[in-house]
Amino acid sequence: MFIPRGTYKIQKTIQLKTGVILKGEKAYPYQTSELDPQPPQNDYVYQGTVLYATSGGSFLGGYMVLINVNPSGTVSADTSTWVLHHPEFHTGLSDLYFYNYNVINLKGVLAAGGFDIKYCRWDRFSQAVGSTNDYADLKSITHCVFFNDLQHTATPLYAFDLRLGDATTFENVTFYQNIISMAGGLRLTLCFGAKIANNIFNLGVLMRNCKGVKYFTNHMEQSTTQLVVENSSVDISDNYFEKGRVPCLVLNGTTSDGYERTVVTLNNNCFAYYENEDGLTNNSNRYDIMTNGALNISINKSFRYWVTRASGIRQAQYGLMICNTSQGTVSAFNDYSYFYPIVDKCYPHSVFRLIILLS
Repeated sequence: MFIPRGTYKIQKTIQLKTGVILKGEKAYPYQTSELDPQPPQNDYVYQGTVLYATSGGSFLGGYMVLINVNPSGTVSADTSTWVLHHPEFHTGLSDLYFYNYNVINLKGVLAAGGFDIKYCRWDRFSQAVGSTNDYADLKSITHCVFFNDLQHTATPLYAFDLRLGDATTFENVTFYQNIISMAGGLRLTLCFGAKIANNIFNLGVLMRNCKGVKYFTNHMEQSTTQLVVENSSVDISDNYFEKGRVPCLVLNGTTSDGYERTVVTLNNNCFAYYENEDGLTNNSNRYDIMTNGALNISINKSFRYWVTRASGIRQAQYGLMICNTSQGTVSAFNDYSYFYPIVDKCYPHSVFRLIILLS
């Protein structure tokens, strides 16, 4: 279903059936002819296909869009279920700009089953996309943008909250700076096989009870942005972490059961400490990784870099620092971590022995 360029006032929930793709025209600056001036870079409101939510209407469960969700009863990510069970990968949203003018606690999309969402933007929502507890594969969100500056009053949510399913793709998504009223950017729960790649995160990421996740070539910044991994198996490679007031990585397993360990591979990651910037010189957390010790980790070519904005190409490598959940130093590792940049293959073996001692 195609919606031409324009602004459409929405005051009730859009219910999308399985097999339907709702497609608009991209919301980005354009020129109608060579003679017309190009609109300002961020003047999105009057461009593309804009679905514009205002108060005074009725939104089921507080959602602007439902995809294959049974609308009977109280609509909720925790209790609602699907209309068509295990739908194929043929339902989605594309090239749409969702704008919430003034509806407090309005959420964007609740989906049941697989879906394909791409080239969409959400402004001023308490959540962009959530999924129900129906076990569904092939959830895909790519080339999207999220921002919120509206003060919502409900319990803060993750902008994207994806549950229960395999073969998940989350790629080329941008979270703008200075977002408020959010618990984080992405939460991935009970996912077995996922690719999280090429994203700009100005909000935190949580992976819980996941297996076979590839987290690579992402950019994480802002002073409290963290990647939290709990009871999961994750390959974390080729990412850029800006050091802030909290450790960049939190890697925990279930300490009550010696067999329940998070398994992490760190490969070719950059932990960047910016010199003399925004007060972070004195407040930047000294640790890169926090763990409760229920962890099996291999570290390869992942270093801390001391850089400046004017000289981002500096390549002086420093060892990483690990702390426990009380931010107490792990001396068995930290006292010698400055050797590791120059000792080939020292990280994997040393860190493995260290983690066993922590448990």
